[in-house]
This record gives sequence, structure tokens and C-alpha cells, in this order.
Amino acid sequence: MGEAKQTILFALGAVILPACILIAFERIEAEPLTFTQAKTLSATELGKRLIGDRIGSKVIKAIRHERNGVPAYTELFTQPELTQPRLNGVCRTDVITVEYNLEDSPDASALLIDRVEAVPRYKSFTVPPGEPGTPENDRAQAAACAGMGTASDAFRGPSAGDAQWLAAIEREFASASAKFAFTCSDFADTSCVRARQALRQLKLGPKTEVKGVDCPKEKTGDQINLCYRLSFPYSDKDEYSDRIDMRDSENYAPEWVVTVFAGMHDGFASVRIRSLSMEHRRPPIVMY
Repeated sequence: MGEAKQTILFALGAVILPACILIAFERIEAEPLTFTQAKTLSATELGKRLIGDRIGSKVIKAIRHERNGVPAYTELFTQPELTQPRLNGVCRTDVITVEYNLEDSPDASALLIDRVEAVPRYKSFTVPPGEPGTPENDRAQAAACAGMGTASDAFRGPSAGDAQWLAAIEREFASASAKFAFTCSDFADTSCVRARQALRQLKLGPKTEVKGVDCPKEKTGDQINLCYRLSFPYSDKDEYSDRIDMRDSENYAPEWVVTVFAGMHDGFASVRIRSLSMEHRRPPIVMY
């Protein structure tokens, strides 16, 4: 494989890492990977080779993407852990995308690292019994995150705080007893009956696009307003990549676009949906 080495300077956010922001934390000297290693190393070992022991040892899942049988990029998922600062019922995982460089490789069978990107994802869980904020409850919540065996199902969110509200919103719109103003846009379902049924089955996940939107100028008496647009793709789509250049492309065709207006009466109240609208989008018809 030769004597060539590469020096990689990159980083992972220590608290909450916004998309595309890399903060330097570790310098790694490593021999280029071979194609075989990129394809066959365990997730943790591959993580150590690509991003160093400090974060690589936390990797529990690697999704490997290829082009024509050649490794193109790998998405590494870290073990979920409590957010910092701690938010009840929310774990954070980091998704580190490593893109390979074939053009500058000294060996036709070796891979250099071209670019590294890191973004946070979130998972919600039921808060364990006990008083939140106590050392005992904190330990129980940390154990809940540590016990999660997968991270690739984590959902997107602008921040950990948003993830906490999004999880509460999901629980409410999935409930058959929840009451809120509801509208839909679907020429084949003017009664919105099928849309209501579909809403209860929607789950936040890695393929769900989440965007904060402006809230309506309505007086609700809430001290906190929460407004999001959630795009849920067709379930038969292939595993959706975290790479930015894959977003809003033919690889991401939403079936349902949900705009939700929620709020909290005060900082101690539960999140309640005030209004929700759904748009059903059918896949484009390809004409030849």
C-alpha cells in the first residue's frame, strides 16, 4: 500500500452540532483504507480508522454507500447518549459522513478521505419513574440512552430542544383521542378521513425532513409557540442519505407534508397541537 499517509483535521460538536459545522478536536495520522477494509471492517473499527479512537469507539452503525462497486462514502452513527444540557426523554446521536477521494490516492486500491461532515440526530424515550433532575433519574435516563442498540433510526431536528417538542407533537397526532383543528389537501380524499388515518401512522425517522416555519399570528394564550413543516417520504424509498447534496432530489419524494402549529400555555404545561394541515403528494409520473 506504500508509505503514503494522510493527515485529517476535522471535528465533532461537543454539545449540539448544527449541520455542516465542524469543530477541530483531533488530528489523525492514518494509512489510507483499502477497498476491502472499507467494505468489511466492523462499524467500530471502521469508525476508529476514519475518525480516530476518541469518537470512533462510540460508533455502533456504519452505512456504506458505493458507486459501481467502489466505496463512495460512509455514514457512521454513534451510540445515543443524553443531550447536553440534559433534556428529559431525548437522546442524541451524531451522524458522521466520510467521503472518499479516489483521484489523489497513491494506490488504485486505496481510499483517501476527501471530506467529513457531522450532524446530530435524536431519539425519544419514555422518561423513567422518579423526579426528573434528581441524580437517580438522570442515571436512569442515561442508562436508557446507553441501552439503545441502534441509532440509524434517529430523527432529524433543528436542535435538541426542538427534538423534545417534536417527540411530544408526534405522540399527540398519533393519538386517536387528541383534538385539534385539522385540514387536508387531497383531491381523492375531500373528507380527509384517509388523511386522518395516515396521520396516526406517521413516525419521525431518519427520512423525515423537519423545518421550522413561521407560526400563524393567532392569539391562543400560549406563552410558547412551536411550528414545523414535516415531510414524510414514501415508505418504499431506499435508505435516505444524510448527505446535503442528496436532499430535495429525486431520492427524496415526500408522500405527506404536514404543517403543525403547536404551543405550550407556560413552561410547565404539555405541548398541545392547535392546528395541523396535511398535503398528500403523489409521485411524479415519468413520461417517455
